Amino acid sequence: MKITYSSFSIQGRERQSQDCILEPLEGTLGSWCAIADGVCGRPDGDKASALAVDTVQSHAKAAEQTSMQDVFSKVVEEFDKEGLGSDHPKAMATTLSVVQLNDRLAHVGHVGDTRVYHLRNEGILRRTKDQTEVQDLLDRGVINKRQAARYQRKNVLTGFISSGKDPTVFETEFQIETGDRLILLTDGVYGVVTMREIRDISVVTNTVSEFTEKLKAAVESAGVIDDYSALVVGIDLRLVQW
Repeated sequence: MKITYSSFSIQGRERQSQDCILEPLEGTLGSWCAIADGVCGRPDGDKASALAVDTVQSHAKAAEQTSMQDVFSKVVEEFDKEGLGSDHPKAMATTLSVVQLNDRLAHVGHVGDTRVYHLRNEGILRRTKDQTEVQDLLDRGVINKRQAARYQRKNVLTGFISSGKDPTVFETEFQIETGDRLILLTDGVYGVVTMREIRDISVVTNTVSEFTEKLKAAVESAGVIDDYSALVVGIDLRLVQW
């Protein structure tokens, strides 16, 4: 498998960015990448997202056999260690989306509201499910999509990683093909650029780097509110001829 990738992570209006990206890393069980976003309103969001991503990186390098649940359990373990001796051990928190690429499969683990999109030809699918109050209301049929778009508490999380808390990890896997693109992104991107707009950008761009630059420009044109970060990964499963 050949992987090409490009990314951006830009500070929004806050003094320090709380987003963190792990670009594709070749581990013992395929290639790994991740994105995290420190929970707004809690202290040390930048430290939380970096700790989560660093833990995924270390685990990917060391593990001989693993599952997504193992990865997230290790992240929580590191948060627990970080919380020891702290006056506020449960304060620091982050979202996290992880992708493992192995053979012709993509494995996804996810907590929070960072997202993974899957692009193929002229189609786009969301491969994660937001763990938010508004998504819960949608799932239960309390509100519809039009009401959800106007919902005042759409950024309130029901799932995140913190010390002393075992999160509910969303997991899925799907087949990948040559020409597919995966996008890991934070709400600073998808909050202002729709899935359809992202799909349209992908269709008219030939390379991952070109796509990434146009996506970044679309965010900035729409108006930056939050930190905005995205990692775009291109897949090529053809055998490399030497």
